[in-house]
Amino acid sequence: MDFDSVHGSSLRNDLKEVPTFLMQVRRLMITALATTALFSASTLCHADSAWYSSYTRAKAAAKREGKPLLIMVEHEGCPECARMDVAMANPRAQAALDNAVKVRIEFTEQPDLINAFSVTLTPTMIVYSQSHGGEVYRHVGAMSVSGIVRVGKSIDSLVTAPQPDNNNETPKPKAKAKSSKIYRKVPKSESDDRPTSSSARNR
Repeated sequence: MDFDSVHGSSLRNDLKEVPTFLMQVRRLMITALATTALFSASTLCHADSAWYSSYTRAKAAAKREGKPLLIMVEHEGCPECARMDVAMANPRAQAALDNAVKVRIEFTEQPDLINAFSVTLTPTMIVYSQSHGGEVYRHVGAMSVSGIVRVGKSIDSLVTAPQPDNNNETPKPKAKAKSSKIYRKVPKSESDDRPTSSSARNR
């Protein structure tokens, strides 16, 4: 048996094994991509679960829990908003904003609220604290994870004691007001001349 026939047979066997190897690599890549996608989806879902979609409910929760309100104004299709979402989904950013009640607002869906906060660009982050005079922080544009962490440290200092919800409070009874009228004491001589009963009037 010559050299060419031996090595030619070996080469043919190796070529037969190449498709099998490539299939295994392809399966591993598909599995890795699927796992990454699922992990990313679960991370984003976990991040979204901590956000309110109603400003009214978020504001009430912030007052009830004694926490500042973090308002994130975004717009669908905005590239900077997408960058901001990625940064917000980072575990460090999530932990830093744990002491805030968070709400997402779509720029085009609540024009009255957008005008009230004078928002013209997205994304816009606003930190609002009723006990500290209203708006205490504003940032326009995407932020890095470290930037969000710095904001979170400031938010920690804004936490106050929880406040009762006025809508669920039972109104307290009003105290009986004292009369402001001044009564003049009638002298006896005058009172004797006035009828005080039906019998006196019939005299």
